Amino acid sequence: MSENDKINVLYEGEARITKASKALQQKAGTGDIDAALIKKADKFIEDNTEDFEPLATELLQRLGDLLAHIRKEHDYSAQSQAALVDAVMQVKANGRMFKYDLATSLATITLDFLESIPQLDDDVLKLVEALQASLRIIIHRKIKGTGGLDGHHLRTEMEDACQRYFKEKATGPEELTPAPLKTRCQILSDQRSHQAYLD
Repeated sequence: MSENDKINVLYEGEARITKASKALQQKAGTGDIDAALIKKADKFIEDNTEDFEPLATELLQRLGDLLAHIRKEHDYSAQSQAALVDAVMQVKANGRMFKYDLATSLATITLDFLESIPQLDDDVLKLVEALQASLRIIIHRKIKGTGGLDGHHLRTEMEDACQRYFKEKATGPEELTPAPLKTRCQILSDQRSHQAYLD
């Protein structure tokens, strides 16, 4: 088994159960979902052959516009934070349906990070911009699945960047720019370009 296969197995079937909020329960209801409906939804996702790029491009444009607005207006309000959460959540929700598990994983890490900070600041925006840059490469290169070993490194580096943020806030300034993440994205982009040239 190759190293990429080992990493894919590690992330295959990754699931995390989160208890629904009262607001969601009021909107969607409570109780079990019929097993037949779950199977039907799973089959739809597995059989989906639609191209994610047009939707992903639209979602990333929205995220980029939002980041530009926040930077230009220095709008670090709770409303801007909620808008960023929503924009990242849309990528997370749609990525898995189109089999872009790596995009979904990176969005999940960023979403968890955005939901755990008290307010936006420039360092938070750098992390979200790193997500945006990573997602652009993933979508442009049509990297489906977990991304193998490179995907594992991207996830790890995004998690490390988030941890550096919390450490910096607790102990003082530290380099937060997720340079390893950007470097890994560039390597991944270059490898895909080289492979496309060889094919």
